[in-house]
Amino acid sequence: AAAQAAEEAVEQGQGWPYIEAVLARTAELDRRGEAVLVDTARELGLDAEEFEVALIDGRHILIVDADQAEGKAIGVTGTPTYVIGGERLDGGKSQAGLRERIEEIADRLLAVLSGQRPVHWMLRHTAGSAYDDLVRLAERAPLRTHGPRPTVHDLGWFVPRSGALEVFARIAAGTHLRALAFRLEQSEDLRWRCTAVELATPSPRRAAAS
Repeated sequence: AAAQAAEEAVEQGQGWPYIEAVLARTAELDRRGEAVLVDTARELGLDAEEFEVALIDGRHILIVDADQAEGKAIGVTGTPTYVIGGERLDGGKSQAGLRERIEEIADRLLAVLSGQRPVHWMLRHTAGSAYDDLVRLAERAPLRTHGPRPTVHDLGWFVPRSGALEVFARIAAGTHLRALAFRLEQSEDLRWRCTAVELATPSPRRAAAS
């Protein structure tokens, strides 16, 4: 049911926030079941009634079943599991390897958005509209600082569907924190490329407690 609910959240344009909210309530989900899935949708301002209908009519079951079948075909035995560059990574055993690959793309994005590298440095690592997004974002070098190089403070991701990763990070750039989000999708050549990137407006960094 949770997988179907996540698909419905994606349909309503709030896949990422919904999945994060549900993951934060797994204990409650175990106790209350589907009611938590609907309540979470309502709290996020989604169409809760449509969620209830979707869980009843099973409109997303074929997508969920197809993902499960694909997972079994490549030897997935648990979650999270990822396939990157043709290599299967068991989330329970290979988190370090997965993080290393994601951090590589994040570092490249930081270098471009801080003006340290030209946009075309990402050309082979993007697909779809992501390159145009980067050209637009990089015009003003939004992560450029007069001090230390911008750094990643927090990094996380989730898997909305097979062959895709939604990545989110907090970037320390000078006296501000910026929220960076990007999507990685696996192409036919099995290479993972950035297909979307967004950068939120800056917020002041909180001073460390004395």
